Amino acid sequence: MCGKLMLGITVPVLFSVIHVCALENLAFNKPTWQKHPWSDPKRDFGSENAVDGFYSDRGIKGQCTINADGFYTAEWRVNLGSVVSIKYINIYYRTDNLNPGPYVNRMAGFYLYVSNTTSKDQGSLCYKDQSGGTPSVNQNISCSIYGRYVIYYNERNRNSSLSYLSTYAHNELCEVEVYGYHGSYGDCCMYPCPQNCLNGECDAYTGHCRSCISGYSGQLCTNGLFYFLHLTTISCYVRS
Repeated sequence: MCGKLMLGITVPVLFSVIHVCALENLAFNKPTWQKHPWSDPKRDFGSENAVDGFYSDRGIKGQCTINADGFYTAEWRVNLGSVVSIKYINIYYRTDNLNPGPYVNRMAGFYLYVSNTTSKDQGSLCYKDQSGGTPSVNQNISCSIYGRYVIYYNERNRNSSLSYLSTYAHNELCEVEVYGYHGSYGDCCMYPCPQNCLNGECDAYTGHCRSCISGYSGQLCTNGLFYFLHLTTISCYVRS
């Protein structure tokens, strides 16, 4: 009788998981606000223009936010929806489609803050323009920080004698892009938010859900109907 001997060999294979940190523009189509809106509502100069993804036309009839003239402070902000991990911010300023355009003096001296509230004074200063009147109208600002609100601020002193500054403050922003991580938390945001977080949003520091999907509760949204039935079963068992 002839048989066959089957020899089984187990070869250990090591798999490594490489986590790729994918950045996304967290400001896109998010809620915005500006301190001094343009007074004529028929002109499309709203604060939302700075996060709509369009800035190929950076002129007066283009795709920019333009504030009312005649004020010594100007402020604009975007609400990112929750505390997120920010890495860098791009700003594209009004140019009237020239290079660099006639409004560099309006941009000069601007401040960029990141805050967990709507107050810049409660936040952190990410950047202060100290170019001496020649800021780039295409800004790429490294700002590795956690926060919910990105705030653009500028001011003028009515007694200033600096010729390279505009008389009044402006926030003529054609686009503001805030690149960072969403739907995750921890270093490099390597941990996904808990699966029952509403809209997949959680705190970038702790991983606690901002809100839970229907039927769940708790910081990690793990307390649901099954959890309730489990506790009820234990309670009934103890009582019996």
